[in-house]
Amino acid sequence: MALATEAPDQAAEELRSRLGLDWLAAPFSRCQLDNAQLRPAGARQAASVPETARAGAGPILACPECGRVYWPGSHVRRMRARLERWQQL
Repeated sequence: MALATEAPDQAAEELRSRLGLDWLAAPFSRCQLDNAQLRPAGARQAASVPETARAGAGPILACPECGRVYWPGSHVRRMRARLERWQQL
């Protein structure tokens, strides 16, 4: 069955209603490319992120499969706020 809308907020509400999704269950814990569970980044990987990110709060994570590195920048704050809003729909 297709979603009734393509608008992100309405689609999120529909998915939560239909599937009982918990939008806050382990967010930002998987690689966007290959869905592998992220792990703490090694020193070399952490050194590859911007200095401001290394000084910020939160862990620097890396994908054990593809090596992509993730850190909690402003995009994470914006997405977490969206997920929290979706959780309340």
